[in-house]
Amino acid sequence: DKICLLIVDGSSDDLDAPIKLCFRDNTFTKRHNLSSINSINWARIMVQTVHYIYAYLQMCPSCDKIVQVVVPTGALGNITSGIIAREMGVQLEFVCAVTQNDVVARTIQTGNYAIADHVIETLAPAMDIQIPYNMERIWYVLTGGDCKLIKKLMTEFEETGNVMVPKEITEALQKVVADTFVATDDVIRRTMKRTWDAHEYLVCPHTATGVAYHYQQLQKNPEEKKARIIIATASVIKFEEALQSAAIPFTRDPRVSKLFESKQRYKDMKKEDNWLEMLQDKIEDIDRNRTKE
Repeated sequence: DKICLLIVDGSSDDLDAPIKLCFRDNTFTKRHNLSSINSINWARIMVQTVHYIYAYLQMCPSCDKIVQVVVPTGALGNITSGIIAREMGVQLEFVCAVTQNDVVARTIQTGNYAIADHVIETLAPAMDIQIPYNMERIWYVLTGGDCKLIKKLMTEFEETGNVMVPKEITEALQKVVADTFVATDDVIRRTMKRTWDAHEYLVCPHTATGVAYHYQQLQKNPEEKKARIIIATASVIKFEEALQSAAIPFTRDPRVSKLFESKQRYKDMKKEDNWLEMLQDKIEDIDRNRTKE
């Protein structure tokens, strides 16, 4: 009863816009003690930074070599955490694995931060993003906190959907992110199947984008000895359609079965609706009901 599900007639990027407006209203945010569990919330970035330090120490206890981390990414939150760990002295380099919604790869490779015409629906929906909202945080870190420059770049991007990133920022980012990898749905399927057949280990479609990069590198150089971590992003039990598509046998988790037996409760957010107003009204309503309890 304390959970409200809203179904959006649009993409993740479409929903991010009113959410950001909610948080930009400082008075509203403080009055209702708003927070977020995704990487809009700086606390999540800080927690994940610890993950990178821990993972590095597992791979290289002697702290004497570079460890590569392959990060399936959409909004760039996880890799922002890694970059902060690197700034703290941890010897890390990164690979960004993305779906066909490849704005992150394009920006890193060319310096052109531009929205594509539309979002492509893939087997890895959490990565189907055209506006990776942590990009500005990465620029901030790499420029030593040049707020004036970052504001200029983001203002142009938000007004036009396109901005050329200064050469010095692009080059700095390329030093940190050693490579990028774009995984199609077919690559995701084959990777999930290969991982299962070889190891009887199930990876979700998001994680598969990172594993696919690893397989590609082994094919290029079977003798490669690079220390590499692949970030696993989600439980595979949430992605039955992807498992079926990859021809992997599975039994539905009882917890998932129980969910399907439950009553569905949600509210539609249609394109013609005022999403910001709907969000704020629902937050007000939740707070009123909590006060009555």
